[in-house]
Amino acid sequence: MPEGTFTISASATDFATKSQSVTLTPGETEPVNFSLSSNPASLSGIVIDAQTKAPLAGALVEVFIVGTTIPVKSTLTDANGQYLVSGLLKAEYRVVISADNYGSQPFRVVLAPGERETLNAALQPNPATIQGRVIDAQTGNPIRGAGVVTVITGSGIIVASAKTDLNGNYIISGLAPGSYDVVFSADNFAAHTSTVN
Repeated sequence: MPEGTFTISASATDFATKSQSVTLTPGETEPVNFSLSSNPASLSGIVIDAQTKAPLAGALVEVFIVGTTIPVKSTLTDANGQYLVSGLLKAEYRVVISADNYGSQPFRVVLAPGERETLNAALQPNPATIQGRVIDAQTGNPIRGAGVVTVITGSGIIVASAKTDLNGNYIISGLAPGSYDVVFSADNFAAHTSTVN
């Protein structure tokens, strides 16, 4: 494997999937052991168009442990708009359901061992986009590549996040209509929050 940081997941039938991060250097051999818990939880549901009520095939369902940005599980809906995500540990999760040309819908759910939770989503077509530039308030220079823009719903669920490019620009698309808090942050700078409708 090349050097770098990787997320490694282990899974088995009737056991919860577990992930670990590991950073590899040239020539290194890194042992990564897993202890899997039995009696996993699962999520299932149906994803539809909010206007026509038609099922959405190929919608993306991503499951994140709260506070992380790499999904522990993801899947696509079938031809009937249905999905199943199994093998989940007891934990609090952020679930984001999205589809091309639709706004994403976030959920926050706490799963117990063996729980079978149903999350249905009705996605709004023609999603909105937030874009802009992040600059140093004192110098006016762009904050390059280190600025983080986070979009949060009124209930506190993170919907999306992005980093600034080399010119300090960012773009976040696929947002359903609504009101959001947009948090701008970067190392060695005070965070700034704006509300966007």
